[in-house]
Amino acid sequence: MNVTMSMVFEDLSRVYVCEKGSFFNPDQRVDYARAVCSGQLSRREDGACFVVEGLARFSLVGVSSGSIVTKLAPGDLSASCAIEVISDASVSDIKDAINNIIVRYEVWAASLIDLGLHGAGLEELVDFAHDFFENPVTIVDENYRIWAQTRADVMSDDLWISSDDVNRESLRYSQGMESDERGFVEYLFALKEEGLLTDYETSAGTKLAACAISSRSGSVMGVNVVEKNRSITQADIECLKYFADVVEAKFKAMEFSWLDSSGSYYALLQDVVRGNLLDNSEVKARLSRYWINLEKNYTVFVIAGRRGFLKYHQLCRIEDELADIFDQGQCVISARSLVVFLNHDRDLRDVLFDNLREYAQLNDLAIGVSESRSDDCSLRTLLEQAQFALRVRRRVSPEAHIFEYECCREYYLVDVCSRQPDWKRYVCEGVLALYERSADSGSLLVDTLRCLVHNHGNRTIAAKELGIQRNALKYRIKKIEELCSVDLSDWDMFDHVAFSVSLMEYCADLDGYDY
Repeated sequence: MNVTMSMVFEDLSRVYVCEKGSFFNPDQRVDYARAVCSGQLSRREDGACFVVEGLARFSLVGVSSGSIVTKLAPGDLSASCAIEVISDASVSDIKDAINNIIVRYEVWAASLIDLGLHGAGLEELVDFAHDFFENPVTIVDENYRIWAQTRADVMSDDLWISSDDVNRESLRYSQGMESDERGFVEYLFALKEEGLLTDYETSAGTKLAACAISSRSGSVMGVNVVEKNRSITQADIECLKYFADVVEAKFKAMEFSWLDSSGSYYALLQDVVRGNLLDNSEVKARLSRYWINLEKNYTVFVIAGRRGFLKYHQLCRIEDELADIFDQGQCVISARSLVVFLNHDRDLRDVLFDNLREYAQLNDLAIGVSESRSDDCSLRTLLEQAQFALRVRRRVSPEAHIFEYECCREYYLVDVCSRQPDWKRYVCEGVLALYERSADSGSLLVDTLRCLVHNHGNRTIAAKELGIQRNALKYRIKKIEELCSVDLSDWDMFDHVAFSVSLMEYCADLDGYDY
């Protein structure tokens, strides 16, 4: 790595009283220090730092003032140089101190490379970096996953949380994900825009420095030093950039070695989840490269909390615990849920579903299941089916733990309309008026209409479920027809009313949940 004048200044200031000279250039490269005691230099030396005493007595021909460190006595006038040293020290001592600084950085850089070459993982690398930065170090991707974090020095702000369950650090999601998600999104946006953040403050008030790196798949990752134990210096920034280069090379090598099981295949599925890959022909082409059997079926599962959003570390734990159930599956953690792509050649309605249902009940989870289809179907379509099944479950069967797309196709149009801001325009005016006129959606006439619709207009069954005589039901239907200005004996009209009731029921207590 290149040692710069800013790094020399910061380290030298720990030993001597130093000031930045008028020609201080923080990016000036320093390869070695040399003491100049008299006369002129005979030749220019690139990368040299010249240590002189009383600069006014020397004419350094061909040497930039930005490469000179001057030893000044107390009371001496400022000199035209990079660094002024005002301490009781000899030129030789200062020269030796600068060379020791350079060696320190070079040894650290060489040791870092050596660790990477000899098989150290990302956690070993961040632990090694922590000893240098004296602050927590993290590696995080744009999918909210922390790949590595300093194990001996845990961050404490609200954007990060320690997860003992999965034995690693994870981004935290509070209920609704509001503040923490926004904080992370803001950080990620700034990182993508700038590439290097030198003095960034998180939504929780913590300062950090971050350097962006890219994976083979093109996704952006952040290598971070969090200001916890001491202030982050310019020298830290320079070392962070070098460390990030090492991490990027290491991560790309890991991706290459993962092949189909974790690397490019995982990146492909990430693109599907994020909506970056919609062309099914491209999906097929990439799948074929990773030796995925296209003749097998794909089924997509979306796993979420039954009563609310799960935190990231909870999703990590679920992923680990489901490894045995989904032995042929690949998991991708999204912002709100765990997505499982299962490539299989057997009927899923066997032990897998039984085990999955039992696990979901024990952990109070909701699971949406797509169709099982082969390569003629887009993975994105299957994902949307599973997400749709989850949404429908929450509306029509909130106590269910597993809901399959095949069981809720009829709600597709209802769901599409419900997701429009002006969804009420799809409701029959009379039905809308009946609901809005009712102080309580469970009123007598609304209840009666709902029961009739759920039984597809069968008045005998509806009367039995309501516990009333057919004549009483007939009277209520007449009142509904009068209030709504509809004829329920007209099957076209009945279909419109039935759709309107379904939409009103489906949109009750809209809460914005999406998976």
